[in-house]
Amino acid sequence: MRSLNSLPTDGKAKLHDVNDMTAKLLFVLFLLLPISISCKEKSCEDLSAKNRSAIVRKIRDFIQLHKNSDAVSAWNEDEIVNHRFERISKKDTELFVFKKDSDGNNYVLCTYGKKGAYASAPVEYWLIDESGFLCVYENLISKKRSSIKIKKIKIDTDNGIVYTFRNHKKVLYTYTEGLN
Repeated sequence: MRSLNSLPTDGKAKLHDVNDMTAKLLFVLFLLLPISISCKEKSCEDLSAKNRSAIVRKIRDFIQLHKNSDAVSAWNEDEIVNHRFERISKKDTELFVFKKDSDGNNYVLCTYGKKGAYASAPVEYWLIDESGFLCVYENLISKKRSSIKIKKIKIDTDNGIVYTFRNHKKVLYTYTEGLN
């Protein structure tokens, strides 16, 4: 494992190395440190071992995701402009059609609601923030970035799916390219 001083100066490479190092540190910590849980019916040792295995598996999956060459972290405009994201959900309706006007403003046609119920269809705005998150927000002037933050995990163009974290929850969207 490299020291922080030996990390490359390229921002994307540095982010990848830091994420990889963080994942490895978490993995070591969970292997060495006891897991604190409340025990009611089962012995703490049984629950601790079971939880530890699940946590170790998730950390290994996280490490593998960051080693995968298809895993990308930051959005770019080409992946967003003239694309449609439709949430894959049994309960919720969420649809985004991302556009850029002739003045260079980024706007998004949205549909929000529950399946089988009335859905709202506002026009909102979007940007890619300094962390590489896609931010959808209501007001062009204030550019409040607190509404919706979407972190890209992977775009599967063969199946038309984008894997994301939407406000820290894993969400899948159908991904359609080339909308005019």
